[in-house]
Amino acid sequence: MQRRRELRVFISLLLGLAFASLVVSSCTFEELVTDITGITPTPTVPSPTPRICPEISFDSPGGYEVTRSFVVVLFDDKSTNGQDVLEYKSGERTSDVVGFINEVLPMVLGPGDEYSIFKLGYRTYEGARYDRYSTRISEAPDVFPTPQPHLTLTPISTPFVVEGTPGLVIVQQRNQYGTASANQQATSTQLAFEDLCMRSAYATAAQSTTTAWTATNQALATEVATNIADGTANTPYVIETPFAANVVYEGLGHATIDFEAQCSLYDKCILLIIDDLIDWRNAGPGNKIPEIYFNLHGADVIIVMPNCRDLDQPSCTKTKNLWTDELISFGAKDPVTYLNGDRLEETLIQMIGGD
Repeated sequence: MQRRRELRVFISLLLGLAFASLVVSSCTFEELVTDITGITPTPTVPSPTPRICPEISFDSPGGYEVTRSFVVVLFDDKSTNGQDVLEYKSGERTSDVVGFINEVLPMVLGPGDEYSIFKLGYRTYEGARYDRYSTRISEAPDVFPTPQPHLTLTPISTPFVVEGTPGLVIVQQRNQYGTASANQQATSTQLAFEDLCMRSAYATAAQSTTTAWTATNQALATEVATNIADGTANTPYVIETPFAANVVYEGLGHATIDFEAQCSLYDKCILLIIDDLIDWRNAGPGNKIPEIYFNLHGADVIIVMPNCRDLDQPSCTKTKNLWTDELISFGAKDPVTYLNGDRLEETLIQMIGGD
């Protein structure tokens, strides 16, 4: 009888061990070392409820950044000598200086910019005045800070099994680790979803801003083109016959008046000259600058020399060196940029602004 009782106990122990062995062997962690047997916990099942993006509002909106420019243009409409040397973006070329200016200004001006145009060769400010226009600056659309993604969660450390730890304790540790890992994965999935919501909302807001600002600029370009093409806008206040051809200094004097009056109101001041800069008063070694007040302080100077097919040819280099020294002495920024007609519209858009 005693032996039967002991046999029953022994068989019960064997059955218990066999069951434990089956449980242990059927649930092995793939992430854990292969020589340690453990039990894989049942992962947390994500909610079947569809995720819905929360209502998102951006903090601290700021106005669209607007850089306002004041552009003064001096030009000689005969400087191309009737040759098609001024190149548009399309690759077409023209000899029409006025037409080229009318085409380029709407491309380079933005909201809040102003331009002032003078024809070279006139003694008085009023006689040289060709056109002037201040573009309107409408209320800029809001711009929101770029959303930042959630921080990455710190990975949960894999439980370390100490030699001699009972198997059931190992199972419990791994179950806890598995549950924590599954919960963290569910949290990471939710955070990734929220990041996607934020990016989507920002993209929608940014697209709306871009659309509004593009429409504003297109309307402005049309406005400028209409104004500059209006014949009445280009009629001098005082009818004056040019006193000399290829005169530059008087034009610089007219630009000085406008720069001193307006430049401080703008972020950037630009002087664009379309002329070969031939002036009889500095052609000789005496270089007698007329007694005219010049102040180009803070202005970026871009000079288009239509008849310099190669800006490095000696005749053009001599002219550039002479005028660079004088313009910088008048306060212009260093360096002075010289261009010819090649890829002119594209280059001016890059340097001044626009699309």
